[in-house]
Amino acid sequence: MVIDPAIRVRPATAADAERVDALVDSLSPASIVRRFMGGVSRDTATQELRREIRGSGPEFALIAENALGEIVGEAYAVLSSPADAETAFVVRDREQHHGVGTALLRGIIAELRARKVRTLHADTTPGNVAMLALLHEGGFAMRERYLNGTVHVTLQLGP
Repeated sequence: MVIDPAIRVRPATAADAERVDALVDSLSPASIVRRFMGGVSRDTATQELRREIRGSGPEFALIAENALGEIVGEAYAVLSSPADAETAFVVRDREQHHGVGTALLRGIIAELRARKVRTLHADTTPGNVAMLALLHEGGFAMRERYLNGTVHVTLQLGP
């Protein structure tokens, strides 16, 4: 996967709120369903991403920006224990399959490794082939478990 060199990944801040709103406005209903594991309103999606970018302590978010300074993706992680974290991603529809998710995953993994996290968990639907492929491409030891219409993926980031 070639990552667009104009894509910059950085920690999200509360100052990104309006640009996160624009990201949500750009998402198709299908992208919202994939990110939130079901049908939520656009307003709910906006509120949730705004909450995520204000994260602190055991939770944090990264954003991906293009050369114009537009937010084209967001990744969120929360530590469920000192060694485990959960993550979720969203990428603007027109940037999907162009390396934004890869850049965000690399950023999340780097931050989690710095925090000594060894295991990363993600939940998605069986139909979210792009997310499953993204998680596979990192080359980490990975386990998938299917339960109640979802796929729970576990990546081993370290020993």
